[in-house]
Amino acid sequence: HHRNRFFQSGEHQRHSKIIEHNFRSGRHVSQKCIWCAIDAYVAAGRLLGYVEEHMNAWDCLAGQLIVNESGGRVEIQDADEMITHGGRVVVGSSGVFDQLKAMADEAFEG
Repeated sequence: HHRNRFFQSGEHQRHSKIIEHNFRSGRHVSQKCIWCAIDAYVAAGRLLGYVEEHMNAWDCLAGQLIVNESGGRVEIQDADEMITHGGRVVVGSSGVFDQLKAMADEAFEG
């Protein structure tokens, strides 16, 4: 499983600058520690979707809510399992969600 991180003083501003630069330049580089920012981009329509093989609940549930409330789609998960062990994350716009889920199924379970 992935190593958990906490932001050091000023680190979140540096990551925000990296995200903004990546999106302006057309590159889509991401890190787990910026999950909520990525979800905000999905919710705003600036990023079509996001797939992650494993995330802990505290890293993704708030972001999934943002996507869901904005009209995007979120893969349905067992809440108890997600809170206890974490799980796979698939979020995306309605137009690409089924394709993202199929790619995740193939990549992570096949």
